[in-house]
Parts: sequence; C-alpha cells; structure tokens
Amino acid sequence: MGMKSSDMIRPLLRHFNWQTSRIIPECTIDGGIADLLIITKAGYLTEVEIKVSLSDWKADADKWKWTGKRERISRFFYAVPVELAGRAPDNLPFGAGILSVRLGINVVRPAVRTRAKRIEPEEYGKLMEAFYWRFWKLRFSLDKRTTGA
Repeated sequence: MGMKSSDMIRPLLRHFNWQTSRIIPECTIDGGIADLLIITKAGYLTEVEIKVSLSDWKADADKWKWTGKRERISRFFYAVPVELAGRAPDNLPFGAGILSVRLGINVVRPAVRTRAKRIEPEEYGKLMEAFYWRFWKLRFSLDKRTTGA
C-alpha cells in the first residue's frame, strides 16, 4: 500500500518548521488551491502540492492555475512519495521543486525562487482568520461525532 497524502503532512510540517512558519492546508491563493501554503516570518509564500500517484502528478500541469502569473508564490514544490521522486513528468511548471517524502524529506530538486510580492499584514490577517475558523469548525464537527453532543 502506498503513501496517502495524510501520511505526508507530518514530515512536511517538520521540514517547513511549523513552529516558526504559518502553514495553512487547502488554501486558495493566486488562482489555485494550495495543498499546503507556508507563510514565512518575512511574509513570503511557498506552495506545496502533494501528489501520491504518477497519473495525478501528470494531470496537474493541465490545471488552470498555471495559465496566469502567480504573483504571491515565491517558491513552489511538489511533494511526492519516494517511489515517485525519480519519475517526474516532463510538463512540470517552470521552477517547480520536488520533495521526496518518507519519514523525512529529501530535496530532489530545489524550487526556483521568484520575485513574488510579500503578503501584506491585512491579507495575512484574513488568511489566519479564515484558517482559524475553518480549524475550529472542523474540530467542533469531529467532537460532535466522537462525543455524540
């Protein structure tokens, strides 16, 4: 049985240092949905797209988010299981990095850093607020299912 995307989250959180960066799952930004959006202390954004199958990875290049300029994403990575790391599709977006995931992370190909805009404090606040409410809404719904409340 191969890795699931949920198996890859913990190593990615450690790699991007969840204690110093803010990491938001499934966040809409710059015309796409990031599986993980990392916000550094300096206000720059890194997007991580998690792929667990070769067919899913190949299909990613057809997403409409690659047709426009992504002004706020300074780095972009694909995170894939170790078994896929050497099988990158030919049609990867320019500058995309590759992270090989097992229990830890190996940078197979570094991402090209672009001249992205820093996130403004107001937008940062909006992202944190949206993330905060989504987290508690999910948490509350899970608590209701497990406690019967």
